[in-house]
Amino acid sequence: MSITRRVPIVADDQELASVLRGALEVVGRFNVRISNRGRGTVEPARTVKPDVIVLDVAMPDMDGTAVAESINDDERLADIPTIFLTGLVTARGSRPQGLDIPGKEVPAKPPSMGTLVQSIEEVLA
Repeated sequence: MSITRRVPIVADDQELASVLRGALEVVGRFNVRISNRGRGTVEPARTVKPDVIVLDVAMPDMDGTAVAESINDDERLADIPTIFLTGLVTARGSRPQGLDIPGKEVPAKPPSMGTLVQSIEEVLA
C-alpha cells in the first residue's frame, strides 16, 4: 500500500495548477490542494502539515522564494521540502540568478508529469 502525500500547489496560473493537480491525482499517491496566493500558504501549512510544497517562483502578491523563506523561518515547517516551478529556467536544476535557497528543485515550467513526480519523490526520499 502506498502512502498518500499532501502536496499543495501554489501558483497564480490556475490552469497550470489544475492540470498539475489532475495529473498528480491520477498517479494516485498525492492529495493536492491549489492556492493562487503566496501569502496564504504558511498558515494553512501549520494546520495541515504538507509533505512537500510546490511553489511558482513568480506570483504577484508574494513570490515563491519569499514564501519558502517564511516556511524555512518557521521551526514547525522548516523540514517541509519545497519544489519551485519557474518559467525562468530551460533545464532541470538550472537556477535563475537570485534563487539561492539550497536543496530546492527547480523544474522548468510547465514541467512534464514525469519530471514533477520524480522531483517530489526525490525530495521525499
